[in-house]
Amino acid sequence: MSQADQRSTNIGMQSLRTYLIFGATDRANYGDLLFPLVCSRLLAENDASGEIVNVGLVASDLSDMGAMPTIGFRLAAKGMKPSQSYVMIVAGGEVLSTDWLAALGYVFKPVALLAYLTPDRMKWRLNRVLQHVMRGRHPLAFHSHFDANVDTAYVSVGGYRTKSSNSFTDKESALRKSLSQAAYVSVRDSDVAASVLRLTNRRPDLTPDSAIIVSDLFGDGAASRNSRPYIAVQCGLKKIEGRIDQLAEALFTAYEQTGLDIVLFAIGTAPGHEDDRATALLREKVQALGVDRSRLYLEPLGTLQETAQIIARADVYVGTSLHGVITAMSYGTPYVGLYEGIPKMSAYLASWGHQALKGVGGLSLLPEAIELALSVSREELRLFHSPDKQRVRSSFKAMLLATQRLNSEAGA
Repeated sequence: MSQADQRSTNIGMQSLRTYLIFGATDRANYGDLLFPLVCSRLLAENDASGEIVNVGLVASDLSDMGAMPTIGFRLAAKGMKPSQSYVMIVAGGEVLSTDWLAALGYVFKPVALLAYLTPDRMKWRLNRVLQHVMRGRHPLAFHSHFDANVDTAYVSVGGYRTKSSNSFTDKESALRKSLSQAAYVSVRDSDVAASVLRLTNRRPDLTPDSAIIVSDLFGDGAASRNSRPYIAVQCGLKKIEGRIDQLAEALFTAYEQTGLDIVLFAIGTAPGHEDDRATALLREKVQALGVDRSRLYLEPLGTLQETAQIIARADVYVGTSLHGVITAMSYGTPYVGLYEGIPKMSAYLASWGHQALKGVGGLSLLPEAIELALSVSREELRLFHSPDKQRVRSSFKAMLLATQRLNSEAGA
């Protein structure tokens, strides 16, 4: 019997309640990998005794990045016991309406290519095929695929935005059923909150992303800011596609205006992210414009803590990663979110961003936005975002109470 098989037979055997943290935590992407660590911290803060199992679509071990290994959901299901009590915490990212075609495309490049080549009218049928191949119980990837006694909670999630309520697609109908049956639902921006309300007639809690407590998790890295002042810059390959020259020119202008060094770094290297390729290309472009080589740095993908520290110690963060922005919020680092073509970024900044730091759409506005961000003190940002941490903790406590109440009613 393999170690994975041994692990599956033990799920829930050591405690009366087992917490299954389920999400896109099986790929090399900073934000996705943070959620199990954050949830574990919040469970500990609430003295929630029980086993914690990190469940992904597939098994993975990214412990070299400081992440929790995942067990694939099929193996997890095999090890679940009917006599045990389970809470499935869906925590993180754009998971609400993510289907198998999209979810697996971030794990396997051939699936991403298949999604690109498939006409829109055929994608839901292909999604059903992938669901069958994966033996999933739900047509959407990050929902319950388990037969055992499982209470489902959605914590600070995103990934569903609609302005229409006249008719629902097959995907929306499947989502509505899951959300209606959930013990608890909280979402991370007001756009998603309004969409969920239209879909289900159930008002979800509006809560900041749970990653806002990352500075509590890793400590105050900003306290040891002993390097030269710098702009920390991240960008995803697809999110900046066709605009890399414009971004390079904007950064060069900011470099000349502020006198700050530039540190380019990767947050995610999984398919669909590929920050490493984007930042390598950006370095060539910026360097060609005349940035001094001794003041331009390219950092490879590091551990989760190393990534957080790059942002914590920066004078300003600029990037397409929402969790890069949220990490900056947590540490009090001024931030400029590049939200063009990224609805989750613009919606989150509208919901929780500092009034002076709502991000930029057009890259021509970036130098001015960096100057404005630098005018906001770290102390002001810490004070502004401190209540967000309390909102997350209150929401997590409400989730635990809701699942405990549901479990008590089921056992009565």
